[in-house]
Amino acid sequence: MTTFVVMMDGRMIVTVLPDVARDLGESVPATGLILTAYLVPYGVFSLVYGQLADRIGPLRVVAGASVAFAAVTAVAVVAPDLPTLALARLATGAIAAAFFPLALMTVGALVPYARRQHVIATLTGAVATGTIAGAALGGLLAEVASWRLMPALAALLMAALIVPLRRVRSAVAPTAHPGGLAAQRALLRDRRALAFYGVVGIEGALAFAGQGFLGALLHERDGLPYGEIGVILGLEAVVTLIVSRQMGRLRRMVSEDAAIVLGLGGLALSFGALLLVHGRLAVLPLALMGGAFVLCHTTFQTRATEIAPDRRGAGVSLFVLALFLGSGGGTALLAALLGAAGYTAVLVTCGAGLGALALVAPPLTRLRAAPVAGADRGTR
Repeated sequence: MTTFVVMMDGRMIVTVLPDVARDLGESVPATGLILTAYLVPYGVFSLVYGQLADRIGPLRVVAGASVAFAAVTAVAVVAPDLPTLALARLATGAIAAAFFPLALMTVGALVPYARRQHVIATLTGAVATGTIAGAALGGLLAEVASWRLMPALAALLMAALIVPLRRVRSAVAPTAHPGGLAAQRALLRDRRALAFYGVVGIEGALAFAGQGFLGALLHERDGLPYGEIGVILGLEAVVTLIVSRQMGRLRRMVSEDAAIVLGLGGLALSFGALLLVHGRLAVLPLALMGGAFVLCHTTFQTRATEIAPDRRGAGVSLFVLALFLGSGGGTALLAALLGAAGYTAVLVTCGAGLGALALVAPPLTRLRAAPVAGADRGTR
């Protein structure tokens, strides 16, 4: 439920970025700063939460973060200008970093590796559902009222989860040997881990950051109203949800490496198709994008939970850092590219980059050895 709320909050802003820009008297590329302001601290603060979760248990951290998220998200409701909104989103991103990564850590602690990708895909389904709600509500609220109702809704929903989170916060025990910064430094000296995190960062810079501008593309290039954009982006998330629910069956049909190639290749094809497909027909490449994303990204997530099974918080937190530093940096670079060369250049860059990544990612992200039963020893 917390990942649902966090993803809903993040997706609502993406859907109506031009409306936010107009309300604040800024350009779309300049307003893209709020995306970077959210993504970069999300990645950085995951390091802090990973260490803390290894020491006191992940759900205890999430329970505390829910209170802070509800308070800080509400600030965006009254932000009078872009700097204030950017600061509010920066704080929101810093707090939001506690939720999905520590949910991922919890799955890694409780679920054997053979079943883990299926369960992570179910978690991704909660993310997709939040994305659906964010896209649909974002377009609807911008059409009938104001984008400012979106962060207010997110704050209220998170506030409703505070008491339930306090009741389950001891479900996963702390790691026996957390290691703190030493564990993270050790991983950063491991070439295998560095290669893995590098691939994840590039995925963030191209797939995550590129999708952040699709709502603006459909509005500014294709002239679609926000309500229709919300529906289209929501349908992309519906496909994500459907594929995530079938991930257990799909993983019996294809290997992890094949899932990475098919996923990244499908993302590349989706961005390329948006060069040719305009208007409402954009729902077709976006639907492909939703399914392709689940294939590759849940595989990366599953491998992230096992890259350091004895210090899972450290391994997962570095995964999130790589992903969101890549996403934040990619957003800034794509915003500059958008201002200089337009949407075509953004689509070509994302499509070509993801296609190239599909060729090299499987061996660079492969675990050194297949996980064994002992890797899943109890933190129940």
